[in-house]
Amino acid sequence: MLTELDIREFSLMEHIQLHFSSGMTVFTGETGAGKSILVNALSAVFGARTHADWVSHGAKFTELTAVIEDDHPALLQLLNEQGMEVSKPLILRRTVSRDGRSCAWLNGTPVPLKRLQHAGSICLDIHA
Repeated sequence: MLTELDIREFSLMEHIQLHFSSGMTVFTGETGAGKSILVNALSAVFGARTHADWVSHGAKFTELTAVIEDDHPALLQLLNEQGMEVSKPLILRRTVSRDGRSCAWLNGTPVPLKRLQHAGSICLDIHA
């Protein structure tokens, strides 16, 4: 379960930290309230395609962090198969620089972007 999302220098957001409780989370609001920005940030930390223009004006890079507290068997299997340390919580982190390059980490270990995408397919289901 996603318990926390930390967004830094993403689009119009300087810094925002969201905490989630169990169950379904719904982002609602008027047009222009920033729902799409939140969904883009959430998707990006789970390996979706990013754009260099998502980095806030004047910043060198954006940093996105998601905290997962989950004992999902498929997620544990993924980590074990990759020889990664299985610890709670699972921390996914991604940076995207102004030139469009990105880096990804799982629990502080650099990983290929595909690994974030695989973890995201297990942990997250976005409907827009």
